[in-house]
Amino acid sequence: MISESLQKSIFGNENDVVDPNILKKAQQQLSSLGFDYQKEEKLDQIQFKLPPLLGNNVAEHFHKIGSELSKPYLTQGIVSFLLLKFQ
Repeated sequence: MISESLQKSIFGNENDVVDPNILKKAQQQLSSLGFDYQKEEKLDQIQFKLPPLLGNNVAEHFHKIGSELSKPYLTQGIVSFLLLKFQ
């Protein structure tokens, strides 16, 4: 289990209901890998502040980062294509 503050940083205050079929598959997968999902271990609570998400969830966060970081390469590719096409 991760700390409550870290969980809120990553997932926000959402309290989604999990599809029971997906939960069962996840539990089966964990069991097949040797993890006892029914045994809850108390871990030390690590407190650190994550930067705010750039979007509504982790997937949007990394998509936005990837989009921003790829802009120079996409722009250069488009410029190169246009220069070659209209020479």
